[in-house]
Amino acid sequence: MFNMLLIFNFFMNFFFLLSKTPPSMGLILMIQIIVLSLILSTMTFNYWFSFILFIVMIGGLMVLFIYMTSMIPNSIHKINWTIILYTMILFFSISMTSYLMNFNLLFNKNSLESISSLLLFKNNYFYLNKMYNFPLNYLLLLSIIYLLLTLIIAAKLVKSSYGSIRQI
Repeated sequence: MFNMLLIFNFFMNFFFLLSKTPPSMGLILMIQIIVLSLILSTMTFNYWFSFILFIVMIGGLMVLFIYMTSMIPNSIHKINWTIILYTMILFFSISMTSYLMNFNLLFNKNSLESISSLLLFKNNYFYLNKMYNFPLNYLLLLSIIYLLLTLIIAAKLVKSSYGSIRQI
């Protein structure tokens, strides 16, 4: 399941590069957010973090979608079905190959238990504390500073023009 979600996310990245209109980009981003939340929930057994990430990303996506649709005119979206067909065939072949390669691992209980004991801890306190400990505390501090600077810059931009950013 995890490998299939990663492969699907990779192909959504490929479709995002091929899309040209804001509605199709927004739809692909929403699908990627859902897949990312599912990947995160399968990795951490802590569903509230993936739910909060999903809500925040959808809120940001709504703001981006409204801004982009007001700035860029909508054009007719022509779908190239041959590229979609080839990528779907490639997606299913890679996912089936990945599934068949891990088929023996699924039924071997000893190796599965050792992998789950090494990678997946079921203690929720570990996941909450992991974010504030040494390797990830710099990333958390960097994201806090980045969000603060972005807030200050956006407030200065809006204050200087006393209105919206778009010129009418």
